[in-house]
Amino acid sequence: MTMKENLGKHLLIDCYGCKNNTISSMSALADIANEAIAIADIEAYDTHVHQTEHELTLTVIGRGSHIFIHSYPDFSYVAIDVFAFNADLNPTTVMKILRQRFRPDKIRATSVRRGKVDTDNDPDMKPKTKSKTTTFRRMKSTGQQLKQTGSKMLRVLTAPRKKK
Repeated sequence: MTMKENLGKHLLIDCYGCKNNTISSMSALADIANEAIAIADIEAYDTHVHQTEHELTLTVIGRGSHIFIHSYPDFSYVAIDVFAFNADLNPTTVMKILRQRFRPDKIRATSVRRGKVDTDNDPDMKPKTKSKTTTFRRMKSTGQQLKQTGSKMLRVLTAPRKKK
């Protein structure tokens, strides 16, 4: 281990507007979880499933790792939580599988480095987060902001002026 290193990585992934039936099938979710486990190099030893009227939850536990998939078919939404006691976990590879299988309109991921170790000082256990907004989402947000600003400017310019 080098002087400053992280012990693991935690990925929090939200998939909005999923367009297929995989999110309402527990067996399909299990297949996706198995693909993600293989890509993340996680050795699974326990799996739990739970299903209610509006939610499907799949939990896969591995040594120093886990994958949770929470599926809400009524909302076309899936939340995925991947933790691995492996700082080299590549979120891009895991997200590629999720994007292919769930086919979301929008995907948002947050990568958190867990367990920062500094051998010169005390461990800093405060996680560092990194969030990424897609270019399309950034453009859409900017367009909305410009439209709102334009509407405000139009109201100011066309408002009757008070005479002094």
